[in-house]
Amino acid sequence: PADNSWKPVYVGEQKHVIRLTSVDMGSEWGLSVRTVKFICRVFIPVGEDIETVENYVGFRI
Repeated sequence: PADNSWKPVYVGEQKHVIRLTSVDMGSEWGLSVRTVKFICRVFIPVGEDIETVENYVGFRI
């Protein structure tokens, strides 16, 4: 699986919408790789510690 670093591009004030292109995906995307899983991790400072909250969504094409 690919773990690409990408920078989201916002359109106007739509920060809840992320535009992805094939450049943002792994090299085998759409060929041998037909599933994708988006993971959202939020790091919250709590005193001296950092709490991590995670959720994900996945689908097949």
